[in-house]
Amino acid sequence: MNRSAQIVCIALDALDKDLVRRWSAAGVLPTFRSLFQRSIWGVTSTPPGLYVGAVWPSFYTGASPARHGRYCYRQLRPGTYRIERAGASHVAVEPFWVALSKAGRRVAVIDVPKTTVTPLNGIQVVDWATHDAEPSGLQTWPAPFGRELIDRFGPPLLRTCDGHNQSVEQCLALRDTLLAQVARKTELSRWMLKQARWELLLTVFSEAHCAGHQFWHLHDPGCSRYDPAIADRMGNPLRDIYIALDAAVGRVLESIDSDTVVFVVSSHGMSRHGDASGLLDDVLLRLEGRSRRPKPDRLATQVLPLWQRTPGFVRAALRPLRDRVINRLVADADRIDSTRKCFAIPNNDIYGGIRLNVIGREPRGRIRPGVEYDTFCQRVIDELHRITDVDTGVLAVRAVLRSADFYHGPRVGDFPDLLVEWNRDQPLRALTSDRIGTLRSEHLPGRTGDHLPHGCFFAYGPGCGAGEMASTVSVMDFAPTFASLLDVNLSAIDGESFASRLMRSRADRG
Repeated sequence: MNRSAQIVCIALDALDKDLVRRWSAAGVLPTFRSLFQRSIWGVTSTPPGLYVGAVWPSFYTGASPARHGRYCYRQLRPGTYRIERAGASHVAVEPFWVALSKAGRRVAVIDVPKTTVTPLNGIQVVDWATHDAEPSGLQTWPAPFGRELIDRFGPPLLRTCDGHNQSVEQCLALRDTLLAQVARKTELSRWMLKQARWELLLTVFSEAHCAGHQFWHLHDPGCSRYDPAIADRMGNPLRDIYIALDAAVGRVLESIDSDTVVFVVSSHGMSRHGDASGLLDDVLLRLEGRSRRPKPDRLATQVLPLWQRTPGFVRAALRPLRDRVINRLVADADRIDSTRKCFAIPNNDIYGGIRLNVIGREPRGRIRPGVEYDTFCQRVIDELHRITDVDTGVLAVRAVLRSADFYHGPRVGDFPDLLVEWNRDQPLRALTSDRIGTLRSEHLPGRTGDHLPHGCFFAYGPGCGAGEMASTVSVMDFAPTFASLLDVNLSAIDGESFASRLMRSRADRG
């Protein structure tokens, strides 16, 4: 493909592929229904067990988490027993658009989650309208473009979607904000297409992510918070957002030239919230014969909730205080007891993370590498598979993965050793087994929806085929695919280009 060609990628954060198929077949999503008919399309896979926090860094670097290192918004600091915030700056591999820019390709990158601003041959927007924006907030390249963006399309509408689903009024207000955000992103994307002949324009809509977390209980009768009377009064705000996104994709596609290669990508999916990750550390304590963990510093438990309720503009004004005091309190509150043999560390709710206290890796290790490590892992795995849900009697753990079986790279030693996949068929409020007794959760999650590992993609344009692709495509494969279509080679990646499969599918169909 010569350089005059153009790639446009419209990505939709956590747009669930099964809902897209169901509502497309029902005629509710006409744009996606058309894409199923005229595109080559398929299912995307994400990093096993780590996908929630690793999916976007893996997408934009083309690298495994074992190479780029970012899998959760909070991670264990290597060589310590402290948990620290892991932002976009923790990603150790450059975004693929940097290589495109260095090769002279002109790029526009809009609101890719978990990124930082990078000098580019083009324009970049970071955290204008994303889910769970970085603390630094809106940034642009070049920097003066930020003022033009706000003057033309308005300031960010939503810092976080959490805390907005406790009443009908809050849900309606959040829905309306997300709909307004979809409209703004649509107009920004269409406007950007008119500004230059971009070799790559990549724009991300985040509203399905927020809606999936906050509105699942208004969509799914199997959700524990589902109330038919409230659902009847409100309708289905999740579907409202999907309809708006379908229309948004359609409007952006209308602005794209016929010689453009188009990708529409969903990062990963969504379903009901039903894990027991909040009980995992208590489970591990019981397995070690301990009854309770040490209480965190009282000041930390009192100050941190107050800080978390402080408006964002106040936090920004008090940034030196945050850096010197609040971050220290967070670390003190999350300090891990170094006398334990294993402990839970942040990962995601769907897969709980377990770290072993290994001699030679941790400062005060308790488990020897090799046979002792393997034996201890297997004992923990066996005990986890004996735990049942108190309410239903079914097994609470679906699978336990060893990170080392799936990941190989310079950062794999930073990961949880074990990844615990919960059985999410029903909410897990209480766990029991002979070894742990009974443990009950005292915390009900505010988010009623949580993630599934697979997404989907559509591609069409000059040379592309149509129909379903037989095998899945890793999220790591998009970066090298975009690069190969623009005659640019990427280094330090793990993904593989599937550009030839897009073209070959056409030949296979004659």
